[in-house]
Amino acid sequence: MVRYRWDGNIGHDDIYMVNADGTNGHWVRSEPSPWHLFDPTWSPDGSRLVLTVWWSPNWYLATMDVANANIQIISPGTGGFVGSRPAYNKADTKMVYVGPNYRTVEQINADGSGHKVLYTSASGAVDHPTFSPDGTKIAFEKGSIPGNTDIFVKNLSDGTAKRLTWSTAADRNATWSRDGSKIAFSSERSGTAQIWTMNSATGGSLLRITHTTTPERYPSWSP
Repeated sequence: MVRYRWDGNIGHDDIYMVNADGTNGHWVRSEPSPWHLFDPTWSPDGSRLVLTVWWSPNWYLATMDVANANIQIISPGTGGFVGSRPAYNKADTKMVYVGPNYRTVEQINADGSGHKVLYTSASGAVDHPTFSPDGTKIAFEKGSIPGNTDIFVKNLSDGTAKRLTWSTAADRNATWSRDGSKIAFSSERSGTAQIWTMNSATGGSLLRITHTTTPERYPSWSP
């Protein structure tokens, strides 16, 4: 998780870790990070995190080795890949992320090679891309006007992109079921953000699965 951490009179967002039962809470790095660290996502084998580093004036993609807390900027040679919201595919061979202006969904190999732009938005910001379990599709959200975002899926095999939700409210935070047949997401279509599921191919079979008066966001399917 991300937690604010003080280093004297200077504070940064840093990475904090706990066991699943809430015990053994500790900073991954023994010393405070000199940068802001965001968006941690586990590698499939659990040995490292891919995350976003704020290294003024840009956001960069980086990996953190959980055993020794070493941070490595993912670089094509000089500088680094500018972007945020990185996530691995299940095979641990590729990463998908949002480009620097929130108008592109981009992909690189896990070693930083093979960069390509998967989707470009002519209007509206894109966010929170995630691979399907078989690695053949990417789900992401796109908003055309403030407060109105929808879930899209890009098929990497044929290059087509399909809009799955058509609400006038905010639909966000897509996450795939283990078999890839469904997507869970957060939607404000009922007035308050709640968790819904739908068919990942058509957007049909909508089912609201939380019914609370408090916002519910960032769903995640069990493996």
